Amino acid sequence: MTTEAILILFISVLVVVSVYFGDGGPIEAFKDAGPQLAAKIERSISTGNHFYFEGEARNPGWQ
Repeated sequence: MTTEAILILFISVLVVVSVYFGDGGPIEAFKDAGPQLAAKIERSISTGNHFYFEGEARNPGWQ
């Protein structure tokens, strides 16, 4: 019984580690997301989207 439990635990840890550190893991996703995030921020800054001054209406009514 102990041997089976140890094998199941080992296989579970191996699967979790391979998912986390594998090719499609979150580390790779965040590493590749930097340029996309920078492009979104640059677009928001250039269009003035989501930037408001104090006392200004949230919907400036741009046409």
